[in-house]
Amino acid sequence: MQVIGREGVTITSVVPALAQLWLDVLPTVDADLSSLRLVQVGGASPLLQATAERLGPALGCRLQQVFGMPEGFLTLTRLTDPDGTVFTTQGQPLSPDDEIRIVDVDGKDVPDGEPGELLARGPSTLRGYCRASDHNARSFTPDGYFRTGALARRTPDGNLVVTGAAPSGAGTPRSTARR
Repeated sequence: MQVIGREGVTITSVVPALAQLWLDVLPTVDADLSSLRLVQVGGASPLLQATAERLGPALGCRLQQVFGMPEGFLTLTRLTDPDGTVFTTQGQPLSPDDEIRIVDVDGKDVPDGEPGELLARGPSTLRGYCRASDHNARSFTPDGYFRTGALARRTPDGNLVVTGAAPSGAGTPRSTARR
């Protein structure tokens, strides 16, 4: 936190556990956080709503939730999204050309609000791993969707709520860069 004040940092990214730690230690830290405008939060575990609601006001900045992975797929809340969306979702794909599906264990699309495995394809998501045909057969659907390994549900307004990792065999669980 001292680095934020000393360097005039305006944007930073942290994992949910660090966001919670910052809230825990903030009362005991003597640091000028007035330069901070945006904190992006994302990681392998979801940000708790109670933490999300406290973070922006405590740090004096805007919160943005992010979900992403090394394979390129990225979602985020928009800076113009209402607080309720920012506190409870990981937003929508960065690219308007990205396509997502949420499917059950049989690969059938589930209705909005129902949980399932998150699949993605589009310009920001890789189309295959180099020289890895067996891995590609497990990681992609026949129509080119990448099996993210994440469990999620879609809200009626199209935002994603990532809830965890898919059970073994339902995809290839991935670490997230956050996200």
